[in-house]
Amino acid sequence: EVTEDFSGRIPQEVRLRSFLKVLSDETRFKILKRLSKEPALQKDLVEFTGLAKSTISYHMGLLFKSSLIDVDPFSSIICVRRETVSRAAADIRNLLNLRDKK
Repeated sequence: EVTEDFSGRIPQEVRLRSFLKVLSDETRFKILKRLSKEPALQKDLVEFTGLAKSTISYHMGLLFKSSLIDVDPFSSIICVRRETVSRAAADIRNLLNLRDKK
């Protein structure tokens, strides 16, 4: 049983490279963009992309492992984990020494 959050032990730059690698795939990027508009079921994403269910399952697995999406275990509705995207955006700003202009 894992009782400690180990994500803080992974260097910020390594986390960010992994995140960007997952998003660099055109299909996963399209899926995430679609889910950012509204949650969906896997069958909706099959219709949206025109890809086979097994292909969508593969991409969903990678997005889920990267904490970019959540899947409701009861309804199977898939949605974007906005806190992960916000954290990645903050990581990019920090690593590139970019500050919000006020």
